[in-house]
Amino acid sequence: MPKKNSEPMWCVVMFDLPVGTKKQRSEANRFRNHLFDLG
Repeated sequence: MPKKNSEPMWCVVMFDLPVGTKKQRSEANRFRNHLFDLG
């Protein structure tokens, strides 16, 4: 439950996925897009 007079806060998420093959790049891109869809 939020406290009264609370201020908004930023949450920054950084990730680095190792990609070597075309399939890995595709999976990493799908994961990245999924994160964007979540907001």
